[in-house]
Amino acid sequence: MEKIRKCPSCDIEIIYSSIYKKKRADEQNSVCRKCSNSSRKGDKHPMFGKQSPFKGKKHTDHSKDLISKNHADVSGEKNPMFNKGGMSGKNHSDDTKLKISKGNKNKNVTIETCEKISQSLLKYYKDNVSPTKGLKHNNEVKIKMRLSAIKRIGKDKFNGVQFYPSYNKKSISILEKYADDNNLNIQHAEKNGEFYIKELGYWLDAYDIDQNIVIEYNEKYHKYIKEKDNNRRELIIQHLNCQFIVINEDGSVEKYN
Repeated sequence: MEKIRKCPSCDIEIIYSSIYKKKRADEQNSVCRKCSNSSRKGDKHPMFGKQSPFKGKKHTDHSKDLISKNHADVSGEKNPMFNKGGMSGKNHSDDTKLKISKGNKNKNVTIETCEKISQSLLKYYKDNVSPTKGLKHNNEVKIKMRLSAIKRIGKDKFNGVQFYPSYNKKSISILEKYADDNNLNIQHAEKNGEFYIKELGYWLDAYDIDQNIVIEYNEKYHKYIKEKDNNRRELIIQHLNCQFIVINEDGSVEKYN
């Protein structure tokens, strides 16, 4: 016996997991999920215009315990997506991602809800160690996160138009002097805009495209982020196969290939 029937409302085919479920749907003349949901929206919902009978009430501790025990346990290894996300394998399909995205759009979270989430997380991490503690994102993940943030900011704040980061105005004269002294034709924030490496999500303080030379100006605070700067420099050199020059605020110059 075939386990497929058509929705009596929209004529779409519905596939059932068993003959029994299909037979029961025939007897009840049930519609597909899409039609069922649309038929219960707004004033079509049976509770429209009525006050919820549970309004103002709270579950007792006993009821909460029964609900908790009756709930399917999908924690840890019992979760169907356990050890299947990230780089190791199964991800949500594009269709599922789109549905999740649409469902989360225009949702306003109240201050009370934010406070509840904050307190819940504080309580959780007081008794549990974060699974990411001591771990670091690799360069591939960092690039994806950076590009995603740039795209999101451009979309949310600038209506999809590419935005540019702030820059040190005092550095411009220093960059130009170094370029003049070394016969370089550089592009910078005040001359055609900073060169943007879209594959890495990095803007360059100054760049001579013809000679393939990158120049960066480092203020004093860069001594506290050396590891980050070194990683950034290596990625840029690897991507552009360029010479990389660093002009420090104390006047010293470093050259890398």
